[in-house]
Amino acid sequence: MLRQGQIEALIVSHEHFDHFWGIGSTLRHCPNITLYIPQGFHPHGLAFIKEQGHTGQLITVPPDQPLLLLPGLAVVNFPMHTLLRVDGENVLYAQIRDRGMAMMTGCGHGGVLNLLDYARRTFQGGDRIHALYGGLHIAPLEDWDESRDRMVASLGQYGIAKLACNHCTGRRAVEKMLEIGLPVLRGTAQNGSQNELFVGNGDVVELA
Repeated sequence: MLRQGQIEALIVSHEHFDHFWGIGSTLRHCPNITLYIPQGFHPHGLAFIKEQGHTGQLITVPPDQPLLLLPGLAVVNFPMHTLLRVDGENVLYAQIRDRGMAMMTGCGHGGVLNLLDYARRTFQGGDRIHALYGGLHIAPLEDWDESRDRMVASLGQYGIAKLACNHCTGRRAVEKMLEIGLPVLRGTAQNGSQNELFVGNGDVVELA
């Protein structure tokens, strides 16, 4: 699909290694693809993109200002500062006709409930969340306490119809979601993905 030009752009969520440093595999197939990165990338990160052979447009997303990519599709850079001096994380919001909003995160450092509430405040129709996909950053290190129980329980108040998680969510968090009956989509644990609780390599999520 990359070689045939069927993928229009690559949106980098943030500068952590597991979300960014594999970019060379994309650029080998399509070096002129448009890249969106959050404001806050370090010089070594920008240099790495160039070293991997990128020849296309590089667009920096400023914080807290929705950037419209297509009608009904926007990317938002949420300001945050986390491990390894990483700043800013891009989150995608899409309006799905007759269904509601879909939110797609890389890691969700901004807090999944905060990101969902942002949709409610900012986008027309944002009070109807149809799908949530990506890292929810609830217990990525598998630590647990009552505040995380409350967070998982709160997810049930948004009326989400489809929920798919990556590894940044935490295995225990997904197990808790299943226990309370949230509509979690399972992965296939193929191509190096270690757990069917996560939607991983080679899996497909149909949001509508």
